[in-house]
Amino acid sequence: MSMVFVEYKIAESRREGYLAWAGKLQEDPRVEVYEGEGQPNLFVEMWRGLPGAAVEGFHAVREGRSPQPDLPQPWRELPSFVEGGMPKIRIWAFRKVK
Repeated sequence: MSMVFVEYKIAESRREGYLAWAGKLQEDPRVEVYEGEGQPNLFVEMWRGLPGAAVEGFHAVREGRSPQPDLPQPWRELPSFVEGGMPKIRIWAFRKVK
């Protein structure tokens, strides 16, 4: 299982819509969304307990490939909120050290 961090800055004009979207996204118990302190509109999603297929799904969407079925459907809407779209979304995946 992995932990994935997704970081991006949203457009100020899309903030209200984004916050509503983020609220729906957090209905998935695997994700928490945080906003930067002192950095308005900079957000990080923390995804926990993801299988390898889901991690690959994040990268597939980021690279413009067909998304994997394990990727949460709401996440596919994210680029519409981000300043600069998909190229400005940064994704890091980590696995626990044994």
